[in-house]
Amino acid sequence: MSNTARLKFYSTVEAKRINWLWQPYIAYGKLTIIQGDPGSGKTTLAILLASILSNDESSIKIEGLTNNKINIVYQTAEDGIEDTIKPKLDKFMANCNRISFIENESYIDLSNESIRKIIEISNAKLLILDPIQSFLGKGKSILQVSDIRPLLKNLVTIANDTGCAIVLIGHLNKSERSKDLYRGLGSVDIAAIARSVLFVKKSEISPDIRIISQIKNSLAQEGCPKAFKLMDNGNINWLGDYLEEESPQDFDDTTIAKDLVIDFLSDGKKPISDIQSLVKPYISRRTLFRLKHQLDIKTEIENKICYWKL
Repeated sequence: MSNTARLKFYSTVEAKRINWLWQPYIAYGKLTIIQGDPGSGKTTLAILLASILSNDESSIKIEGLTNNKINIVYQTAEDGIEDTIKPKLDKFMANCNRISFIENESYIDLSNESIRKIIEISNAKLLILDPIQSFLGKGKSILQVSDIRPLLKNLVTIANDTGCAIVLIGHLNKSERSKDLYRGLGSVDIAAIARSVLFVKKSEISPDIRIISQIKNSLAQEGCPKAFKLMDNGNINWLGDYLEEESPQDFDDTTIAKDLVIDFLSDGKKPISDIQSLVKPYISRRTLFRLKHQLDIKTEIENKICYWKL
């Protein structure tokens, strides 16, 4: 260790734009978490994304997802490769020549360079560990900050150096009083170090619908909630922007907000942040998204900014 501090001015640093795999939910070269209760659809979402990203002929189109086809490492420790993961990949029309896994799972150690070597060998641009708890290494506890922080920092460095998006899938703890961001099973450092955290849950209205909310985004404005529906035949119906109905709001305030949104968008698209500021005195964010669906407002992303338009 050097005894002299090396001072560097920000004027000498060249700014870089974020390179998105799924804008604004998952970025290349960054750490992302997908968390939710068991059975909420975390794994299904991960497999769906991997399938679409591997296949030029996928019939499912997800707004903001890159059109580039990439190599993917999908490492799972809970689901059977032959009877669960592979059937889902086939169902979602994945190109399995682009999706790999490490057969000798004991090789994986988050404290060393094994993840870097896996990314380099596979030329992967997306690596998924499902669930993160299973890959910490012998004697490491997800509850101990001293254990988890060095592992996560190592993953952050590897993601940055390789440009690979690293996605960690995690279960939630049982605390209903905690905010969704901090209900991830383990140290809060996991959510703190990740640049994006996605929360997957079952719909309270329809048991077949899974809702994806971005509860943290350190790189851009948080994305709109998304949803998909599990079909009886095992396929997926991607629903896109989604917000469930909530308790009725004051009618007059909702009507005022609705008129304001229509008038505001009448002359073209507007940033969602401006729309939220406009109606904040009258309705909640949830009610705003309900109005979005009622008015059939479209979403458009341009230069990392989310716009709405009629």
